[in-house]
Amino acid sequence: MTTYIRHPEQLKHNFQICFDDREKQPWMYLEKSYGPMEKKRLTIGDYTIRNLESLIAIEKKSGIGELLSDLTTGYRPTFKRFLTRLSRVPIRCIVVEEELEKGKIEYALAVMAKQSNGRCKMTPMTIYYWVAEIINVYGIPIIFANKRTIRQLLPSIFESAYKKAMESTNE
Repeated sequence: MTTYIRHPEQLKHNFQICFDDREKQPWMYLEKSYGPMEKKRLTIGDYTIRNLESLIAIEKKSGIGELLSDLTTGYRPTFKRFLTRLSRVPIRCIVVEEELEKGKIEYALAVMAKQSNGRCKMTPMTIYYWVAEIINVYGIPIIFANKRTIRQLLPSIFESAYKKAMESTNE
């Protein structure tokens, strides 16, 4: 017996997505669904919805390597302060543009070891530990997916974030 999964409802909310002016490679394809995005300085996260900046923050990581570099000893205190601030935003998540696979983790670690001349001593368990820490201690969901999947997933993320923000403002 085949089970059919319903396709998500068509986009039904009208809002403007804002992205941080420090974002190097913004998700410009979102303009296809939502119209022109606004580039502005955000206090937390890389993406939000206009006028809901205090309620919604979406942080983008371009891959496992970027996440791992945030966890290196030198930058870790800054990243932990960022996670604390992000955890205070009611609707939040981190989107990593890469699948969480052993081979990809090992590759990112090898690159980091080479860049640090062997000083980076992280292991694959490091990323698993920190994913659990970010989810359980900071309460921040993390989505790992390839760029194609993320492209399909982002409209649903923004739609559900908007819906939740509207519900919380109407309470």
